Amino acid sequence: MAAAGRTALSACLRQISSRPQSAALRAAGAVRFNSTSAAPSADAASTPPPPPSDVTTSAAPKDLPPPPPLVDELASQHMEYEDLKFKVQTGRRRRTLENMPFETYQMALQVLKKDREEKIKKIQLEQARIERVRETMEEGPEKDTVLRSMTRKLDELKVFADINNPRVKFNFDTGNYTLDKPIYRYLADRKWRALKRPTLMQRLEQMNVVPDIVPSINPVADVELRFSGAVIQPGRILSSGLTEKRPTIKVIPFTPGEKLVTIAVVNPDVPDLENDSFTYQLHWLVSNVPISHLHHQAIGTGAQKSDTIMEYLVPTVQKGIKYARFAVLVMEQEGGKLDAEMLKSKVVRERFNTRSFMAKNKCEIIGAHMWRNSWDEQMKDVMIRNNIPGWDKMFKRVRD
Repeated sequence: MAAAGRTALSACLRQISSRPQSAALRAAGAVRFNSTSAAPSADAASTPPPPPSDVTTSAAPKDLPPPPPLVDELASQHMEYEDLKFKVQTGRRRRTLENMPFETYQMALQVLKKDREEKIKKIQLEQARIERVRETMEEGPEKDTVLRSMTRKLDELKVFADINNPRVKFNFDTGNYTLDKPIYRYLADRKWRALKRPTLMQRLEQMNVVPDIVPSINPVADVELRFSGAVIQPGRILSSGLTEKRPTIKVIPFTPGEKLVTIAVVNPDVPDLENDSFTYQLHWLVSNVPISHLHHQAIGTGAQKSDTIMEYLVPTVQKGIKYARFAVLVMEQEGGKLDAEMLKSKVVRERFNTRSFMAKNKCEIIGAHMWRNSWDEQMKDVMIRNNIPGWDKMFKRVRD
């Protein structure tokens, strides 16, 4: 029985041996193991005796309580260690960027603080100049130009004042910011131009959206396209079932102020059998869409009121056509609000000319996106559901 008890206790010790233990506690465990051992049985006669111990095997005095079980003592020690570990981690979480315990880091923060104080003095001086111009200069185009230039310089000074702030960088990296401050607009614009904008321009040029639809594009705003909640990368070939419902669109400008934009979806790959070529088709046109650096939702939940000139036409591609391109063009209305009723009476879907529309309505492209559709297993059902003819036809190249 003693051997069986010793075996069970050894197994228990091995199970919890991975938990942190102090040297004194391990020694105490070894002492108690030796003191509670009984005489070896016949089965354990061949087992070598344990190492000698300083504690005698004499019985404990009757007036002393029996020692607590070793397993409970180890568990208690483990719980105390876990509590200490939790307290240390909690303390680390409370530590902020401003009170990091590094002397060199604190000295660097003091240098950055002095530099920021100098920049703030320049900002205050520039703000006083702007107020003086507003009060003394006569109203007119010249005053507006001067104020825009001075405001641009003021924003640059604000960026320089916070560009080296560790807290600003931490907030931007973790997404804990809004575009109401110039420094965050600057950082967001720089990140967009380094990552997303080059990819967008590559797809637009590689797939000949430029110059097939417009001669050139210089995007200055980020356009986010979603179908059924999924963010779409520029140039992807999407299933016809996904594009059957209209998308949601976000436009993120990196300059302050509100703008009115027109959003158009144009397909330049509609077959023109008479001329053995392709022509344009307008799939969607929405004008007078308000956006700003604080309000990005152009179309979808949370979007402000706008004027739908042409309803969304489900994108379709017939058999034999490799794919069709669908370009999303975001055009700023430089002339102000457009007459929606007039546009509804003049704009037509077939052979839509984007360049002519921009020239007549004083629009300039500030953002773009695109996707592609091809014939797939869902296209026939999509065309039938939306009463679009041509699902039973197939295009083939005829040799001369």
